[in-house]
Amino acid sequence: ANGHNLISRLSDLKDHLLLEFPDNIKEHWTRLKTSIISAYEQTIGYQTKKHQDWFGENDSEIERIINKKRKAFQIWQRERKCTTKKKSYANAKAEVQRRTRGLMNTWWIKKAQEIQHLANTHDAQSFFKATKTIHGPINHGICPLHSIDSTTLLKDKEAIALHWKEDYQHFHNHNSHIAAEVLSQIPQKQIRDELAVSPNLGELCTAVNQMKNSKASGPDGIPAKVSKVGGTELTQQLHKLIEKIWEREEIPADFMDAKSINLFLK
Repeated sequence: ANGHNLISRLSDLKDHLLLEFPDNIKEHWTRLKTSIISAYEQTIGYQTKKHQDWFGENDSEIERIINKKRKAFQIWQRERKCTTKKKSYANAKAEVQRRTRGLMNTWWIKKAQEIQHLANTHDAQSFFKATKTIHGPINHGICPLHSIDSTTLLKDKEAIALHWKEDYQHFHNHNSHIAAEVLSQIPQKQIRDELAVSPNLGELCTAVNQMKNSKASGPDGIPAKVSKVGGTELTQQLHKLIEKIWEREEIPADFMDAKSINLFLK
């Protein structure tokens, strides 16, 4: 039911999209991107991430036994010399401790069985998602680096970023010097003029449908599912922008920017 409700709300995106855009490609993409984000904010909104824990999922049961203990305590306070009421409160207090330990153990056993099943079935995506919902997002601290001459330990974020910039420029931005005779010996392929034709609407629809829903959105912040279920109007607007980019050979920064993640291997 939730899935059908989401699709229904996504299909209403077309009612919130802009119809006219400026001639400039950068401004066109900025307006279209803002229009799409504003549209799904109005129709769908953002999902609040909930941290899974045994206490939250057993909230009603825990609240019930705590209220029982609180009531027993109040009754005992009205007549503190009554040993029967004092014992009743002590029993209620012990019940809270015993019951909460039982709920916690049961929850962790079920969660461990669930995660073990995901590991046994090699469902890596669901496995890491399940573990992340338990422990929450991991906040990585800044990893210090040695300077290029290894004389200084860099701990400042800007200094580390500058260090990586210098590294990438040194290793990846060398000017290539290739002799002309070497280039002339490379076999030449026949020119395929059909590849210069602008992508049609059908090709764009195929590419959009092949996008994975579970992948994180790019710099534009637009999830893949929004592009898929946004309707014909959204696809046509994207196609008009792509045609303009194809003809003028100008590409918005969001289409080119990528996130570089350094993997530290042992």
